[in-house]
Amino acid sequence: MFVSLSSPTNNIPSSHHTSLKMAYSIYDASIVPVKHSLESLKAILKKAEASEKASEFPETRLHPDMLPLAFQIHMITNVRAMTITALGP
Repeated sequence: MFVSLSSPTNNIPSSHHTSLKMAYSIYDASIVPVKHSLESLKAILKKAEASEKASEFPETRLHPDMLPLAFQIHMITNVRAMTITALGP
């Protein structure tokens, strides 16, 4: 059964309904995930850099049908940059 937070059937007095609303900005929906994904990528690359086989990673494929890691990184950063640019003035 689905009960909406704004529904009077959820046993919350109607005077409290406005306090349940949360602001969710464009920043929250776009920049925060971009930052998190780039922070994750940074952590992954630091681990790869510490490996004895670090010099091999740029051309490594995680799966035969995937493009090399260097291309994957390029695409991740490019898409993130386009996301930020699209939000600009």
